[in-house]
Amino acid sequence: MLSGKLSHDVLTDMLATIAFDGRALWKEVKPLVRQIESEDGVLVVDDTIVHQPHREINGLVAIHWDHTKQAYVRGINCLSLLYCAGQARAPAGFFRALACTSD
Repeated sequence: MLSGKLSHDVLTDMLATIAFDGRALWKEVKPLVRQIESEDGVLVVDDTIVHQPHREINGLVAIHWDHTKQAYVRGINCLSLLYCAGQARAPAGFFRALACTSD
């Protein structure tokens, strides 16, 4: 896509150094959300589990209840927020949900 102007390693290194999280996303999209907001606007929340059945449990991979399978699964739980007002849509946030564990 870039006609060889950037190497794969340069692009990978650049993406690895960018601190992009839900807070950074909100900072970028807040002006757009303020433009399209209305009294009938809604915030859509999506709860997704990225299944990781063969990974060890760690700070990222944990056991979560998957309502689509009606079972506990090993994976990464992600939440995303989308603001909708009329025909307009804007991403409003994303988070990696931390698992609660007890010994």
